[in-house]
Amino acid sequence: MLGWFLYLPEVDAVTTILPFIRRSDGTSLTELGVTPERAFPLRPMMSLIQSESLSLFPDDIAGSVFSTYCIAGTPRRGYSDLKCAADEVITRLEEAGEPTFTYLYWPKIDGICHEHKTGHNETTSAIRELGRELHRLSMNVPEATRIVVTADHGLLDVNESQTIWIEPGDAIASCLSREPSGDSRVMYFSLRDGQEARFRVEFARRCGGRFVLLTTEEAVGLGLFGPGMPSSQTRERLGDFVAVSLGADVMRFRYPRPNAAPPPKTQVSNHSGLTAEEMRIPLILI
Repeated sequence: MLGWFLYLPEVDAVTTILPFIRRSDGTSLTELGVTPERAFPLRPMMSLIQSESLSLFPDDIAGSVFSTYCIAGTPRRGYSDLKCAADEVITRLEEAGEPTFTYLYWPKIDGICHEHKTGHNETTSAIRELGRELHRLSMNVPEATRIVVTADHGLLDVNESQTIWIEPGDAIASCLSREPSGDSRVMYFSLRDGQEARFRVEFARRCGGRFVLLTTEEAVGLGLFGPGMPSSQTRERLGDFVAVSLGADVMRFRYPRPNAAPPPKTQVSNHSGLTAEEMRIPLILI
């Protein structure tokens, strides 16, 4: 998975991969014949856990395709709020007669930051809520319990002046063989034959000094996708060029909305770039 928006050759379309839908019209990938095993071919790490496992997700995503993939056939439950989830963890550990592993996913801080920015009062309130429940959890679980707190990314705020819009009919888009994919600070482009020189010129004109443009081979050589060479399946999903933000700037593709559907709300805090704010995350052992 190379970004929130992922190109899948199987349907020749860019998908919103975690909700498991085609980006252009919201059609379920399951309806289009894409199986989770094809979209997510690697064995999930949960399958390596030897202790009795339980995963807790918010009610609205507990049954999603990606959540189902992540838990690798182990038990899961949905929860309504963080307090209820913490209560369930406490009860589970009090009753456990052998070692267990419990995974609790709480996306509230991320969602608030996307909507209100990292320094907003609601963000601070959510962080305090997390602190309260972690303290209560640590005071009410068996002494031998190890609590590990971490995150998958940080966030960096962005304003409209730092936003570059790619319109469906503009000069950059006219060079492309398909819509861009990736994410707001790392975007992937596939070009029509003979358009490389024009694309480079248009990209430099619009994005120079704000994004660096790399060929996919250059990005792979720099290790931006991790050590080693990408699989053939990964390579098919990438395209020809990778654009990486040099700071807070973001790039967005204004996709034509079907049936006059309103566009999604523009986020005011984002992740996916290579800044310290996005890449450095906590690892707290209690």
